[in-house]
Amino acid sequence: VDTMKPEPSGADAGWKLRAPRRSARTPSGLKTSAVNGSLVFTLTRNGAADFGTAVHARFAEVEWLDAGVIEGLAARWAKADGVDFAAEEALACLRAPELTALWTRPAGRGETEVWRERAFEMVLDGAWVTGIFDRVTVDRDHAGRAFGATVIDFKTDRLADAAEVVAGLARHAGQLNLYRRVVAVLTGLAPSQVRCVLVFTRLRSVETVAAVAD
Repeated sequence: VDTMKPEPSGADAGWKLRAPRRSARTPSGLKTSAVNGSLVFTLTRNGAADFGTAVHARFAEVEWLDAGVIEGLAARWAKADGVDFAAEEALACLRAPELTALWTRPAGRGETEVWRERAFEMVLDGAWVTGIFDRVTVDRDHAGRAFGATVIDFKTDRLADAAEVVAGLARHAGQLNLYRRVVAVLTGLAPSQVRCVLVFTRLRSVETVAAVAD
């Protein structure tokens, strides 16, 4: 069973889970455990998580970077009473040449569906998995059949250099590979047709997550 519904952003905090005594997988850790209670993933929050939540909320407002979109967002997000650091971070990413393709509307390939801050629930390998996608694009042909998808996950980790990017990529790979499988189920695609990328907003870095065998 799966459901899809919009929910507030999740940011970069860890997941807590409670579940019946059964195998459960967490998107952020891809760890298997036996736990008690009903299965719910909820985000822990702190100052960094609040900043991440705010940045995610800004990104959720963007479908495509059509003409005038950035200017309109900048005007709407401007604060008369101070600096909105989350808005500044989001705008810097939207303006970064390295990240432009993430929000560029595809041309000549049918239709591309965009999921933003979209929640999911499903049973996968006997475990009840639930989470929230930051951004997913699903490419469909003119008959509406999916032929590819991209999972985009934003991380506001305070990374300083390329070595920390490599470590961050390894840290989050399990989560993204689980998302890859979930998107494959929801769209009818093979996992190999689902691309996953991590965006480290501080460094304006986009990194492809390699698929791994279960």
